[in-house]
Amino acid sequence: MALVDCTLIDSGLPLTINLGKDVIWVDEWDWTGVPQQVRLAIDGTAIVETLSPQSATQPITLKCGWQSKATVDQLVTMRDRTDQTVMDLTLPDGRTKEVLFEHHKQPPIDVSPVVEMPSYDEPESPDWFDVVIHLFDAVGI
Repeated sequence: MALVDCTLIDSGLPLTINLGKDVIWVDEWDWTGVPQQVRLAIDGTAIVETLSPQSATQPITLKCGWQSKATVDQLVTMRDRTDQTVMDLTLPDGRTKEVLFEHHKQPPIDVSPVVEMPSYDEPESPDWFDVVIHLFDAVGI
């Protein structure tokens, strides 16, 4: 199977970000489509309620490897929109998902410089960053 570039498209801006072919969906198999709610009765008995599968949203955590400062800046622009819209994600294997940033659990984007510098604005600075993006599947919302 030929890999394609992983892209994230926000048609509301409009903005398309190319993340490359080396993107890994790290929590693809950590999720179940059978959401449950567990609570305890007064006597300590567990009450387990299986919810509708449509009420579950699959997390999509993407480890993007080395990305440029320009790409990080574009991701921050997408992340900081107050009028969030569903974005289109194309994975390296060609699958597509409709996604939103996962603001409710953790920072939506983790960025770590490959080489720490006092400033990343200098033309000669090695402006590469390890990027992890926290999204969730927006289908059914």
